[in-house]
Amino acid sequence: MTVPQRICNFPVEWAGLAAVVLLDAIWARIIDFHLLIGLQDFLLVALVLMLMIMAHGMRAKHAALVMEYFCLSLGATAAFGVFSYLAMASAHGPLLDGPFLAADRAMGFDWLALYRWIMARPVMATVLQLLYVSMLAQGLIAGIALGMRGERHEMSVLFRIIFIASFVTCIAAMFSPALGPYKIFHIHGRGAFLIDMQHLLSHQNLTFKLSELTGVVSFPSFHAVVALAYAWGLRRAGLLGKIMVAVNAGMFLSIPTFGGHYLVDVLAGSGVMLVSLALTHLSFAIQSGAFTHRNPMLVEKAA
Repeated sequence: MTVPQRICNFPVEWAGLAAVVLLDAIWARIIDFHLLIGLQDFLLVALVLMLMIMAHGMRAKHAALVMEYFCLSLGATAAFGVFSYLAMASAHGPLLDGPFLAADRAMGFDWLALYRWIMARPVMATVLQLLYVSMLAQGLIAGIALGMRGERHEMSVLFRIIFIASFVTCIAAMFSPALGPYKIFHIHGRGAFLIDMQHLLSHQNLTFKLSELTGVVSFPSFHAVVALAYAWGLRRAGLLGKIMVAVNAGMFLSIPTFGGHYLVDVLAGSGVMLVSLALTHLSFAIQSGAFTHRNPMLVEKAA
């Protein structure tokens, strides 16, 4: 007997994404935030949806899994990009750069000395910068690697970790706003995101283009979350997993210099990842318990 292909591989994750989009819409209306969506945004979404439908139509199970995960991740990137802007636009407390810098120094970490040391070594600086910007490529690699292996559960776990962490980092940033070392040490030529961050914190004329959204969260570091999450999520993927662990170790080291983050940002991001991992496991336990409660025959079969 042929097992029918799933129409939707990630129903819970799609529901979570829909909830964030709804929250974005309500929050934006409350604070008078306006998002401009261009033709290229629609075309990108249409292309991904078309490829996903084609994969399902050809009954290519693993390809459909990869494309759906990519579409889901693309949607989450956009939704949480907007969410981060809404959070920063709603931040009204004093900037915490002073306390964060003081905390770094109390731990013996000298951000400016590290920055100068790395930038004085062009080869090292280039490698670290490439590792820092590898986040999007790693997301694509993770989706393909896990999807082509048919590891739907592992994909759900990885997505939920990043989903929860995205929510937590944005809310934490709203209550702990900071502009980061690039601003404090007057590092010119870096920190293009500072323009949007300062615009958001001005609470004036909150109109932005979806295609031009950038990272506006300083504390906690989302890059720290991703580096640990991808290393953890692909830890069983053989040689690729080992390579990804090494790549993410390098990306982790690049965060202060090329992300414009304090050390406390990185430590906080690491903590957020661990909390998100725990909450992800809890979500599956609750989901499993609710499912077996609705289907008592599963419990009898398991016994």
